[in-house]
Amino acid sequence: MLFPRALLPLVLLAASAGAAAASSSSAPVVLDGREVLVVRAPALSFTPEERARAVAARLKSLAAEPSLNVDDLALAREDGAVDVVYGGRVLLSVTARDAAAAGLSRDALSAQDLAAVRAALTERRRSRSWRGILRGLLLSLLAVAALAGLIALAGRLFPRLRALIEKEGRRYTPALRLQRLEILPAETLHRAALAVVGAAHALTVLILVYVFLPLALSPFPGTHDLAGRLYGYVLAPLSALAAGALAYLPKLIFIAVTLVVVRYLLKVVRLVFREIETGGLVFPGFYAEWAEPTWQIARALIVVFTVVAVFPYLPGSGSPAFKGISVFVGVLLSLGSGSAISNSISGVIMTYMRPFSVGDRVKISDTVGYVIDRSLLVTRVRSRTKEIVTIPNAMVLGSHIVNYSAGARGGGLILHDAVTIGYDAPWRTVHELLIAAARKTDGVLAEPAPFVLQTALGDFSISYEINAYTERTRGYTRMLSEFRQHAQDEFARAGIEIMSPRFYVRRTGPESTIPKAG
Repeated sequence: MLFPRALLPLVLLAASAGAAAASSSSAPVVLDGREVLVVRAPALSFTPEERARAVAARLKSLAAEPSLNVDDLALAREDGAVDVVYGGRVLLSVTARDAAAAGLSRDALSAQDLAAVRAALTERRRSRSWRGILRGLLLSLLAVAALAGLIALAGRLFPRLRALIEKEGRRYTPALRLQRLEILPAETLHRAALAVVGAAHALTVLILVYVFLPLALSPFPGTHDLAGRLYGYVLAPLSALAAGALAYLPKLIFIAVTLVVVRYLLKVVRLVFREIETGGLVFPGFYAEWAEPTWQIARALIVVFTVVAVFPYLPGSGSPAFKGISVFVGVLLSLGSGSAISNSISGVIMTYMRPFSVGDRVKISDTVGYVIDRSLLVTRVRSRTKEIVTIPNAMVLGSHIVNYSAGARGGGLILHDAVTIGYDAPWRTVHELLIAAARKTDGVLAEPAPFVLQTALGDFSISYEINAYTERTRGYTRMLSEFRQHAQDEFARAGIEIMSPRFYVRRTGPESTIPKAG
């Protein structure tokens, strides 16, 4: 019988918290720290709290009378109310509003209150008798003995655990690493484990004292109220948390159901775009390479809409502090991410424009090279000299883009170069020499055949442009260099100088620079 009676303040305090949560207009009548009954409705100009305090004062005064006989407590009807009286004195009145608030008839509620008053007064007298004091002293001594025994047990267990860690801990305590980076050495973790054991020992002793000290004080009438207050310091916040958690349960269920539905929706959408990417699903005008970026955009939109839907159901979402933090974060993002958002939007637009792919040889503004990476923010190009050029996507979208690889895939890229030859060299011969040099160049296609264009008739020379088809974009500069080598060889064998002559003297005779026939 030690713990049920000793823990009675906890039960009464929990019941009081539940009653307060159920009805904000009710007030308990407390005698010696114990709740006797509950006043549920106002009467005349008196609030339930005022009525409860008045009833408690009357019961306390009556309990102090040596000649008290609880059997003399009775019920009396007067002026539409049922009173609990003692010797002609009214201790409390039960009105129709009290009965309606309790969900009982007035007679049933008055009989219930009468029984509660009798039990409270009887318990108070019993606890203040010499037998009650002796019994309370025995219970208190048992609680103190249990406290001392448990503290002694903790004093034996925790030092042994500490000694075990000191002896064997270094052998089984590894260092905390992140890949090859050692975040915390093993010795630091070992000392931390010893500190945790010491803190756990002290915390255990404090918890035992906090639990058993009110148990040792609760059997005595003078300290019973103090024991209830000590437990109330912990039980009141816990009961408030429990009531809040219970009230929040429907919102939590809504959030959980929403997250589950969104999770499986993302799985379905991901499956669809994966099939598009692998060719299992084909939609006219929708390219397979669009599948991954479109999936990323769709996932972001679904997540954003989910956050918007769930946000009002989060704890504290309507508080001014939460709103202030949201506004502050929004301002920071708007001020600090302007260029990032511009580059991101440009990256999305380029995805659907399809100006180039990874591996293509391109010219973006003044940069010529091969695309090695394309992300949402930047595009990286490796130049002919192996330099990695990082270009923001906003700049890429705002510049002209030349895609050499797309031309090669669409029927062949034209390798072209220009040379100026004097008027004394027959143009047909020059054409033949340039075409021969092009045919000897590795990578030049035989069909379509190379051709030459005369792009200018200058004052002193003619400009010839060789055009040869190739399907290769890698090594374009090397192919151009090889063509020039072959052109030098061909012109040297033909005895034609690759030069642009300029005439600074007058003619003294009928000589002409027109080549002779043949």
